[in-house]
Amino acid sequence: MKRGKIEQIGAIFYMIVYMLAMLTPRILPADSNSLTHTSFLRRILHEILYYGGPLEPVVNFFLLIPIFIFLVFRLGRSKALLSLAICIALSAASELLQSVIPGRVSSLQDFALNSVGALSALLIYRISSDKKVSILHEE
Repeated sequence: MKRGKIEQIGAIFYMIVYMLAMLTPRILPADSNSLTHTSFLRRILHEILYYGGPLEPVVNFFLLIPIFIFLVFRLGRSKALLSLAICIALSAASELLQSVIPGRVSSLQDFALNSVGALSALLIYRISSDKKVSILHEE
């Protein structure tokens, strides 16, 4: 399988997981005390999925970065701003949809963290691109 196809499949898989995570209602388990004897990773996932947890802002910051990276490589380097706009629109759409789904809560903080994460990816991309160009010109 060609590398481009693998990237497309990975991006589609990530988008499906993203949409499922954003658009499914949060349902609390019948017995939340059952997690006392579970693994550390399972407890962290439980905190994020059911209660928001302290890692939720970190997750929201990094959530759209893979989508931004995929879009930049797919649309081309000259379309980095368009990739950012698509990520911001995707974040706005998911927050809007969450406002009408029972069991979900729309959050301006989530939208801001998603957008700042994608913007950070753009800035890192631009800085790294500029350094590569300047290194090439020095030779």
